[in-house]
Amino acid sequence: MPYWFDDYLIVFIAGLLAGVVNTYAGSGSIFTLSALIFIGLPATVANGTNRVGILMQSLVSTYQFRKKKLIEYRNYGKPVVINVLGAFLGALVASNSSQKPFEIALLIFMVLILFITLFKPQQYLKDWESHYKSKKIRYLIYFFIGFYGGFIQLGAGVLFIVLLSIFEDLSLVQINVLKVMMIFVYTLFVVLVFIYYGQVRWGHGLTLMAGQSIAAYFASKYMVNSTNFNLWIHRLVILMLIAVIIKIAISSIN
Repeated sequence: MPYWFDDYLIVFIAGLLAGVVNTYAGSGSIFTLSALIFIGLPATVANGTNRVGILMQSLVSTYQFRKKKLIEYRNYGKPVVINVLGAFLGALVASNSSQKPFEIALLIFMVLILFITLFKPQQYLKDWESHYKSKKIRYLIYFFIGFYGGFIQLGAGVLFIVLLSIFEDLSLVQINVLKVMMIFVYTLFVVLVFIYYGQVRWGHGLTLMAGQSIAAYFASKYMVNSTNFNLWIHRLVILMLIAVIIKIAISSIN
């Protein structure tokens, strides 16, 4: 069996895992970005290639949520525009970053996401929410999430859930649906930036697209609320984060 087949199989399986995880919560890019880096793609190219799968997966999930009448567009026109502007700027910064600085930034963000995943700081920040309801702070948060998502995407879904649970009076299901819709909108623009700068490997990107689309379709259509399922996904995310943090740290030192 040729080695490239193994690479594509790894990427496809990572896409399936990411499609499920992203639809239910976030951090699916931990699987896809990790897989792309592990098979040898430079971090900057892996970052761009990762967006192809995210675009199609978020489209499928958004369509399914729209069919179920779960998407609420009112009052979110301006936040979406601000979110897209932040994402576009973040993608430009990422596309023009050299390899080493980008790896260091990726390492820092991965440690941050690992911290959030392990300790769930949103449960402590909830008590402060009444102090931060101003529109300016709200829009700043949407810009920040967009910039982060445009720059790296890894853990953007987690940031959406953590921050929107503080700044928006929505249920967890509503926040998750809003997250999926916004990621789809800004990824439409972000993916064009990475294509322009030649940071998309289409073979791997389309493989991710297939895996993530299939998983997103079934995950968004047949919502699974199994405690054991969520627990094992949580553990797998943590293990993947630790593994990739170690790999990138070693790569940055060498």
